[in-house]
Amino acid sequence: MRVCLVRFDVSQFVDDLGGAAMAAEACQVSRTTPYRWLKTGRISSEVLARAVRSNPLIDMNKYFKGGDDDISSHQKLGNPI
Repeated sequence: MRVCLVRFDVSQFVDDLGGAAMAAEACQVSRTTPYRWLKTGRISSEVLARAVRSNPLIDMNKYFKGGDDDISSHQKLGNPI
């Protein structure tokens, strides 16, 4: 069985939303919360769901990275390896 470690590119996500202030607004969190995401490299699935609701055209697959490769280049979320 192959194990694929996946991480979420918080920095790119915040940048694509227009920076920390715009990301906070889109995700309905305080203005300082995106800075914590950037510092820790972590963001909750609840917050990601809010971002998708506020911007339904956002492609979340591009933020998931696996090893050295972008996961969207070989696997979309929800499809087995």
